[in-house]
Order: sequence, then structure tokens, then C-alpha cells
Amino acid sequence: MVATCHTFGRNLRFHVHVHLLVTEGALQVGGVWQPVRFFPAREYRKRWQYYLLTKLRSALPADHPAQRTIGRLFRKYPTGFIVNLETSHRSVRMALSYCCRYLARPPIGERRIVDYDEQYVTFEYKDYKRGGQRRERCGAVRFVRLLLQHVLPRYARNIHYYGLYRPQARRRWFAQARRASQYPQNIGGSAARHLSWRQRIVLAFKVDPVQCPNCGTQLVVHDVQWPTRRAPPRRRMTKKEHRLQLKLPLPAWDTQGTQSSMPSARSASARRAV
Repeated sequence: MVATCHTFGRNLRFHVHVHLLVTEGALQVGGVWQPVRFFPAREYRKRWQYYLLTKLRSALPADHPAQRTIGRLFRKYPTGFIVNLETSHRSVRMALSYCCRYLARPPIGERRIVDYDEQYVTFEYKDYKRGGQRRERCGAVRFVRLLLQHVLPRYARNIHYYGLYRPQARRRWFAQARRASQYPQNIGGSAARHLSWRQRIVLAFKVDPVQCPNCGTQLVVHDVQWPTRRAPPRRRMTKKEHRLQLKLPLPAWDTQGTQSSMPSARSASARRAV
């Protein structure tokens, strides 16, 4: 099972819901695939409500104000929370299209932004309650706030894998799942190794970076030159040091451009002042 949590609705309001991609069956211990064709929607509504609210109740302190809200939600929705079940995908391409559309989906697409006049933003969305397309116009600052409320915290994961889709389970049970499945060609093998920097450059630019373009021999790294460390910054002079530097004797220069050994009167007076 693959699960992703979305916090946004069509109109960018805060609407938390979870998308799940579930296999129609499971792999038994003996390596036999057990298909499951029937998914009771009413039973899933009650189970989804029970497990969600029970986990929240156990995670919160007993005197937390949300404990009363959890009790009201049980009484307000006696038949459970909303669960929508869709039919299975007829091909691998349709399943991949669903995954790409929902697993890595931004709150709003660029094509839905109709107009922007540097003050107001107009975007459109599909209204499922009233039916048809609707347009909404709001200020630019409010539009940015609507988007930022859906940014996940740092290091938070939006996609979670369970069962056979877990990385540990994939490496362990993929061979048995391929033998038990009716479509073994659709089940991948071991995880592909990451390409090296040389392979990525060849794949992208069709040029081998370590091969000489003239003779075709492979280049060898002879030496690596690291940049020298820059000298530390000089200490900034204080006002007193700056005044003393201005009073220090300055060398006298003759008309020929050479330094004269006779100090000037100003230099002597400055020397006496110091």
C-alpha cells in the first residue's frame, strides 16, 4: 500500500485527506498470492474513523481540549468518515498516471491561475458540490498564504510505503511476488544502482568527460589543485590608532622622485607630538 496525505482542496482551503493505492490481494507466507476482489466501503468508513480517532486520543494528554472534540466526532458521524473507493486500473500505464498525479501533486497548477494584475490573483477550480468550474479572486498576499499553509514541515515525508511496497519488503519478497503474480513482467526486479557522475554526463550530453577527444584514450587524474586559503582579514584600526598614524613622520621627496633623508619640519613637530 502507498499512502500520501494532502492538506489542500480544489479551492486551496485546508482540507486534509489521504490517498491510498492498494493491491487487490496479498502474498501469503507460503508464497501464494491471495486475491481480494471485494472491498466493503461501509466497513472501511467505520474502521477509518475508529483507528484515526483512537490513535489521536492515545497520543494526546487526558486533559487536552481535543479529547472532547474526538468524542463529539464519534457521535456526529455514527456511520464513520467518508471513504471513496475507485475501481482498479486496467493497465500499468493508468496506474502510473494515477500515482504521478496524486503522489507528487502541488496545491495548484499553473494552468489554473487565470489572471494576475500585481494586486489580485484569479484562479479557477472544479466545484463538486454545485458542479462546473468556478473562479475565485483574492489578493496576492492572501493567495500566498493559501499556498504556504500547505507547505510541510522540514524533514516531513508526504509519501509512505507499507506491506510489499516497503523498501525492505521489496528486496525480500519481490521474487516470490513475481512467481505468484499473473503479470510477472509488470513486477520490477531489484532496485537499480545509481549512475555515476561519468555515466550521467554521457547519458545527458553524449560526451565522455574522461576520454580524450583527439586520440580517444582515457584521461588519468595526475594531480588535484585545491585553492589556497585566503589570508585572514586585517584587524580594523581604532580611532586613536588612526589619529596616531596621521601624525607619524612622512618621508620627504625631492623633485627627482627620490626619497630625501632630511625630514621636514612637519615631521619633526609630529614626532615631538607623539
